[in-house]
Amino acid sequence: MRTIKLLKKLGYDLIKREETELYQTLLSHIRTAKEERFCPHCVCAGKKTPIFRGYVYCNECGHKLDIVWD
Repeated sequence: MRTIKLLKKLGYDLIKREETELYQTLLSHIRTAKEERFCPHCVCAGKKTPIFRGYVYCNECGHKLDIVWD
C-alpha cells in the first residue's frame, strides 16, 4: 500500500490495461508526446535528459520539475 501511495504522490496514476476508451486515450497521448525540454538538474551535471510534456519528475535524476505545462 505504501508503494501505491508513493506512486500517487510522485504524480503517477495506475490505469488497468484493458481495451477501454481511457486506456486508448492515454496510450495515444504517450505515443504522440513530443520532446519539449531537457532536465535542468541533469544539464548542470553534464547530461541532456529529455523531458516530455506533462512530466512532474525527471526519469533520470528523480528531481521534481518546476515546469508549468500549457
